[in-house]
Amino acid sequence: MRILALILLALLSTKTTAEECTCPQEKPPQQQPFIPDNLYDEVPEYTRGERELYQEFRLYRAYLDQNSTLLDSFFIGWADLNPPITDRQLDGLPKAFRFTYEIFKDFYQPANLGRIGKPEWGTDQFTGVKYYVIQNSIDVNVYRQLKQDRYPIDPDNIVFESTLHNFRPQIQGNKLALILTEEYKNRLLMFLGGESTPAGQGNIMAPAMAIGESNKRLQFLNQYLKIYHGHWGGWRLVTDPTISRIDFNGDLTRAIVHFELVYQGGEAEYENKDGKWILKESRLTWIT
Repeated sequence: MRILALILLALLSTKTTAEECTCPQEKPPQQQPFIPDNLYDEVPEYTRGERELYQEFRLYRAYLDQNSTLLDSFFIGWADLNPPITDRQLDGLPKAFRFTYEIFKDFYQPANLGRIGKPEWGTDQFTGVKYYVIQNSIDVNVYRQLKQDRYPIDPDNIVFESTLHNFRPQIQGNKLALILTEEYKNRLLMFLGGESTPAGQGNIMAPAMAIGESNKRLQFLNQYLKIYHGHWGGWRLVTDPTISRIDFNGDLTRAIVHFELVYQGGEAEYENKDGKWILKESRLTWIT
């Protein structure tokens, strides 16, 4: 019996030691920033009618040479190859979709964020940005009775729900819009990679932060853009505010805009008066 007791005690001691081990955790794998094979030694500035392949090489060649002019040419090519929707194309859309474009054009003013709330990062975070990276999809819903709820759940209230892909909205002012197609989204993500500190490192409230080569590439792009690294990792490529969804009432005279602004978000209310959409109220209501 004494021998059995000693064996049991040894087993329990081993288990306790394993549970109390404070060995350092393995770091999550880091996605290394990419460089394409067969990269040309020289890549010319963008010209209309060229092969799309040059665009990818142009981005990497610009970075490796630290050539800001060539980077600017990459953005010019991006804008030229992916233009916004035309007025003629807009005229052929159903009314709810046309109104979606009209509201977006009025609401989207990155240099005038004070009209939609008081962002934690201030109202001038996109001031001086040369190019705006624009979302390329948006949800559009029509309900019999318009509700403020972020996620309405009454199926009997739905007239229709839809997503506009290949959105390509028009914007105000003279900025060149960079429509974030899947191709260019993947191109930027591949370029930036995923080197970062994990969220909560050293302090439970510490956000994830870009480091190493990823941070160098972020700073290079942000000569002309304003890309944020996510609190929990990843990248926020778009130039906010981003509209995730617009909800219309049944007769298309009122709309609720659900929007995001970097790490925050909220709702805005629009009303159609004499054929023009007017912003009535906007507020930031959540933060990540």
